[in-house]
Amino acid sequence: MTFTATSPLTDLFPNASQTEIVAAGDTLFRQGDPALAIYFVERGSLRLERVTLAGTLVVLHTACEGELLAEGALAASHYHCNAVAQSPSQVRVYAKAQILAHLPPGSVGYGLVTIHRELQDIAAELGLSREALYRTLAALQKEGRIRRHATHISLQST
Repeated sequence: MTFTATSPLTDLFPNASQTEIVAAGDTLFRQGDPALAIYFVERGSLRLERVTLAGTLVVLHTACEGELLAEGALAASHYHCNAVAQSPSQVRVYAKAQILAHLPPGSVGYGLVTIHRELQDIAAELGLSREALYRTLAALQKEGRIRRHATHISLQST
């Protein structure tokens, strides 16, 4: 029996989605492609990855069954990484334009990031040194783009 996860967005956006099958090893979208949709993984898994200027592959996240993928596309003009299927996968595709049309003005692009791990662990997962991440967060805070708190980082409007 094959399990297919059900997206919570389907009820909210019944006419804004379609299903897409992605074979293992195939790319759902590439870094630099126009950000036209967000995705929900119904079956399988997809890895978000980026290649650095030095040619090093950095894994940003692996989205598994029941998870949303590429939500950042709602606030971006282009995808910032590649999404590669790690196994045969089925995704529900939600059109960005239709989702944005249903959101109140100003609701995209600002938010709260809850920190569940040590920043040094997050830096290692991103392929950064701990110091580079700390310097970047400090610079963003100084510019007024973020506010840092003990358990979360809040994004600020600029």
